[in-house]
Amino acid sequence: MHHLDEYLKLNFALLYKYDMVLRECGKEPEWEREVVVLMGYLVKGMKVEHGRWVEEERRWTAPYFV
Repeated sequence: MHHLDEYLKLNFALLYKYDMVLRECGKEPEWEREVVVLMGYLVKGMKVEHGRWVEEERRWTAPYFV
């Protein structure tokens, strides 16, 4: 279990740094999108609607499970 704890700590530290760098650059991390897409890859048979690009808002709509 010790190795798992260290692995998780490292991953959360990297995610935290990624979040900080994006925010310093004026970007908003899209965690919802990342989690939904990842779950679509990890869970066999789970279908994901990835959203669509809205040009007027210059962003993607939120992804969701179908």
